[in-house]
Amino acid sequence: VYTPPMTVPRRCGLVHPRMLVAVGLWARAAGGFLGTAPPLPCTGPGRRLAAWASSPAAAPLPELVVTLDDGVWEAEETVRRSRFEARAQRAKSWAEARTFLDSVLDSKARHNCWAWHGAASQRSSDDGEPAGTAGRPILGAITGEGLTDVVVMVTRYKPSDAPKLGAGGLVRAYGSAARAVLRSAVRKEVIPTVELRVCMPLDALGAVQPLVARWEQRPTG
Repeated sequence: VYTPPMTVPRRCGLVHPRMLVAVGLWARAAGGFLGTAPPLPCTGPGRRLAAWASSPAAAPLPELVVTLDDGVWEAEETVRRSRFEARAQRAKSWAEARTFLDSVLDSKARHNCWAWHGAASQRSSDDGEPAGTAGRPILGAITGEGLTDVVVMVTRYKPSDAPKLGAGGLVRAYGSAARAVLRSAVRKEVIPTVELRVCMPLDALGAVQPLVARWEQRPTG
């Protein structure tokens, strides 16, 4: 019998290992298996280890992650006639971040600098600015605000006769614009999750559901 998909926590982009052991062993001991995409095999001796893995001491509830609420957030700052337009959005994966960056990129602007900070990886770009003066300060603003799964694009519009800002000025300007948009955004706390599918005999469902529900922090039934 296939159960409906179950949403369970992940850490650093993966399901918490003890969660996989617990659910996987319950399913395997009952003659079934646990699957993800791609399929993940279940191994282990049986119900005794599964019961240990699902105990509060062995498998604490996952930590909350602070990210941005849904929507695109915007802020703008001007520094010595250079205009910095910052936009931010929640992005749970690099693919989502890339889609957002493509949607807000302005090909007519002098520079489109950005950073993305995910649960397991991060990326940034100076887009033609001196190395380390744009992408890194934007990334530092995201991590400095304690945010995860967030992407920020800061677009610079510089008139031809605007004064140069210098390396230090660029670092401050890009970092300030990124902090401004992040501080203007609504935040929310979430438990990062992935979707699992468990195949098992019907009479094993009662053992698995309470375990999954405890990790989801919601009542059983």
